[in-house]
Amino acid sequence: MRIAAPQHAVFLTDGRLEAELRDGDLHIAELSVRGGSGQWLATGRLALGDPDGESTIEWQAADFRLFSSPSRRMVLYGSGTLAVRDRTLLARGDLRASQGHFVVTPAAGPRLGDDVVVVGREQQGERRRSPLPLDVDVTFDFGDRFRIVEQGLDATLSGRLRLRTDETGRPLAEGTA
Repeated sequence: MRIAAPQHAVFLTDGRLEAELRDGDLHIAELSVRGGSGQWLATGRLALGDPDGESTIEWQAADFRLFSSPSRRMVLYGSGTLAVRDRTLLARGDLRASQGHFVVTPAAGPRLGDDVVVVGREQQGERRRSPLPLDVDVTFDFGDRFRIVEQGLDATLSGRLRLRTDETGRPLAEGTA
Protein backbone atom coordinates (compact mmCIF):
# COMPACT_ATOMS: atom_id res chain seq x y z
CA MET A 1 0.00 0.00 0.00
CA ARG A 2 1.22 3.47 -0.90
CA ILE A 3 -0.22 6.93 -0.20
CA ALA A 4 0.91 9.75 -2.46
CA ALA A 5 -0.65 13.22 -2.28
CA PRO A 6 2.00 15.48 -3.86
CA GLN A 7 -0.20 18.59 -3.52
CA HIS A 8 0.02 18.08 0.27
CA ALA A 9 3.66 16.86 0.32
CA VAL A 10 2.57 13.41 1.56
CA PHE A 11 4.56 10.42 0.27
CA LEU A 12 4.02 7.29 2.38
CA THR A 13 5.20 3.84 1.32
CA ASP A 14 5.40 0.18 2.32
CA GLY A 15 1.93 0.14 3.86
CA ARG A 16 0.88 -3.10 5.45
CA LEU A 17 -2.37 -4.34 6.97
CA GLU A 18 -2.61 -7.61 8.84
CA ALA A 19 -6.13 -8.04 10.20
CA GLU A 20 -8.80 -10.62 10.88
CA LEU A 21 -12.60 -10.41 10.82
CA ARG A 22 -13.86 -12.09 13.97
CA ASP A 23 -17.22 -11.84 15.78
CA GLY A 24 -18.29 -8.86 13.66
CA ASP A 25 -15.15 -6.88 14.49
CA LEU A 26 -11.97 -6.12 12.56
CA HIS A 27 -9.00 -7.09 14.74
CA ILE A 28 -5.90 -5.27 13.51
CA ALA A 29 -2.66 -7.05 14.33
CA GLU A 30 -0.66 -4.49 12.33
CA LEU A 31 -1.41 -1.41 10.26
CA SER A 32 1.81 0.30 9.30
CA VAL A 33 3.19 2.74 6.78
CA ARG A 34 6.65 4.22 6.24
CA GLY A 35 7.33 7.92 5.91
CA GLY A 36 10.98 8.67 5.13
CA SER A 37 13.11 6.34 7.26
CA GLY A 38 10.46 6.15 9.99
CA GLN A 39 7.21 4.35 10.57
CA TRP A 40 3.64 4.81 11.84
CA LEU A 41 2.23 1.64 13.41
CA ALA A 42 -1.24 0.87 14.76
CA THR A 43 -3.01 -2.08 16.37
CA GLY A 44 -6.49 -2.53 17.78
CA ARG A 45 -10.09 -3.41 17.13
CA LEU A 46 -12.83 -1.79 15.03
CA ALA A 47 -16.45 -2.62 15.77
CA LEU A 48 -18.20 -3.22 12.45
CA GLY A 49 -21.95 -3.19 11.93
CA ASP A 50 -22.85 -2.19 15.51
CA PRO A 51 -23.42 1.58 15.82
CA ASP A 52 -23.01 1.30 19.61
CA GLY A 53 -19.90 -0.86 19.37
CA GLU A 54 -16.64 0.30 20.91
CA SER A 55 -13.46 0.58 18.86
CA THR A 56 -9.90 1.27 19.99
CA ILE A 57 -6.76 1.79 17.91
CA GLU A 58 -3.38 2.36 19.56
CA TRP A 59 -0.71 4.03 17.40
CA GLN A 60 2.97 4.91 17.52
CA ALA A 61 5.12 7.11 15.30
CA ALA A 62 8.92 6.86 15.23
CA ASP A 63 11.01 9.12 12.97
CA PHE A 64 7.86 9.33 10.80
CA ARG A 65 8.11 11.85 7.95
CA LEU A 66 4.50 12.96 7.47
CA PHE A 67 5.28 15.81 5.03
CA SER A 68 8.19 15.74 2.61
CA SER A 69 8.91 18.63 0.24
CA PRO A 70 11.25 21.62 0.15
CA SER A 71 8.42 23.87 1.43
CA ARG A 72 6.69 21.46 3.82
CA ARG A 73 8.48 18.96 6.05
CA MET A 74 7.60 17.36 9.37
CA VAL A 75 9.08 14.37 11.17
CA LEU A 76 7.18 13.03 14.18
CA TYR A 77 7.63 10.82 17.22
CA GLY A 78 4.83 9.90 19.58
CA SER A 79 1.98 7.63 20.53
CA GLY A 80 -1.70 7.72 21.27
CA THR A 81 -5.12 6.19 20.80
CA LEU A 82 -8.17 6.68 18.62
CA ALA A 83 -11.38 5.24 20.00
CA VAL A 84 -15.13 5.31 19.57
CA ARG A 85 -17.10 5.05 22.80
CA ASP A 86 -20.71 6.04 23.44
CA ARG A 87 -20.90 7.28 19.83
CA THR A 88 -18.06 9.75 20.49
CA LEU A 89 -14.71 9.81 18.66
CA LEU A 90 -11.88 10.08 21.21
CA ALA A 91 -8.34 11.09 20.23
CA ARG A 92 -5.53 11.01 22.79
CA GLY A 93 -1.83 11.34 22.22
CA ASP A 94 1.54 12.96 22.63
CA LEU A 95 3.47 14.07 19.55
CA ARG A 96 6.92 15.62 19.19
CA ALA A 97 8.35 17.11 16.01
CA SER A 98 12.02 16.28 15.58
CA GLN A 99 11.95 18.63 12.60
CA GLY A 100 9.43 20.85 10.93
CA HIS A 101 9.72 23.36 8.11
CA PHE A 102 6.77 25.18 6.54
CA VAL A 103 6.99 27.89 3.89
CA VAL A 104 3.53 29.43 3.58
CA THR A 105 2.70 31.22 0.35
CA PRO A 106 -0.45 33.30 -0.09
CA ALA A 107 -3.16 31.86 -2.31
CA ALA A 108 -2.88 33.40 -5.75
CA GLY A 109 -5.67 34.50 -8.01
CA PRO A 110 -8.85 36.48 -7.68
CA ARG A 111 -11.26 36.03 -4.76
CA LEU A 112 -14.98 36.59 -4.53
CA GLY A 113 -16.10 39.55 -2.44
CA ASP A 114 -17.85 38.98 0.89
CA ASP A 115 -21.12 40.21 -0.60
CA VAL A 116 -21.15 37.57 -3.39
CA VAL A 117 -23.43 34.55 -2.84
CA VAL A 118 -22.92 31.42 -4.96
CA VAL A 119 -26.07 29.32 -5.20
CA GLY A 120 -25.45 25.77 -3.97
CA ARG A 121 -22.29 26.64 -2.05
CA GLU A 122 -22.25 26.58 1.74
CA GLN A 123 -22.25 30.09 3.18
CA GLN A 124 -19.32 31.31 5.27
CA GLY A 125 -20.13 31.02 8.92
CA GLU A 126 -22.21 27.86 8.47
CA ARG A 127 -20.53 24.95 10.18
CA ARG A 128 -20.86 21.33 9.30
CA ARG A 129 -21.34 19.05 12.24
CA SER A 130 -19.13 16.04 12.67
CA PRO A 131 -21.00 12.76 12.24
CA LEU A 132 -19.55 11.82 15.63
CA PRO A 133 -19.00 14.19 18.54
CA LEU A 134 -15.26 14.74 19.16
CA ASP A 135 -13.36 14.38 22.43
CA VAL A 136 -9.74 15.38 21.75
CA ASP A 137 -6.78 15.70 24.10
CA VAL A 138 -3.46 15.75 22.24
CA THR A 139 -0.17 17.37 23.24
CA PHE A 140 2.17 18.65 20.52
CA ASP A 141 5.81 19.48 21.28
CA PHE A 142 7.42 21.64 18.56
CA GLY A 143 10.88 20.30 19.42
CA ASP A 144 13.83 22.58 18.69
CA ARG A 145 13.88 22.43 14.85
CA PHE A 146 10.45 23.73 13.80
CA ARG A 147 10.59 26.64 11.35
CA ILE A 148 7.84 28.71 9.70
CA VAL A 149 8.45 31.16 6.86
CA GLU A 150 5.58 33.39 5.73
CA GLN A 151 5.34 36.88 4.21
CA GLY A 152 8.35 38.36 6.00
CA LEU A 153 8.17 36.12 9.06
CA ASP A 154 11.03 33.67 9.48
CA ALA A 155 10.70 32.05 12.90
CA THR A 156 11.79 28.96 14.74
CA LEU A 157 9.08 27.75 17.11
CA SER A 158 9.55 25.84 20.33
CA GLY A 159 7.24 24.94 23.17
CA ARG A 160 4.27 22.67 23.78
CA LEU A 161 0.59 23.01 22.93
CA ARG A 162 -2.27 21.01 24.33
CA LEU A 163 -5.07 20.70 21.77
CA ARG A 164 -8.36 19.56 23.23
CA THR A 165 -12.11 19.94 23.06
CA ASP A 166 -14.29 21.19 25.89
CA GLU A 167 -17.48 19.46 27.02
CA THR A 168 -19.42 21.09 24.15
CA GLY A 169 -16.92 19.87 21.52
CA ARG A 170 -15.45 23.33 20.92
CA PRO A 171 -11.70 23.16 20.08
CA LEU A 172 -9.24 24.73 22.53
CA ALA A 173 -5.47 25.17 22.48
CA GLU A 174 -3.34 26.03 25.49
CA GLY A 175 0.37 26.09 26.11
CA THR A 176 3.40 28.13 25.15
CA ALA A 177 5.08 28.62 21.80
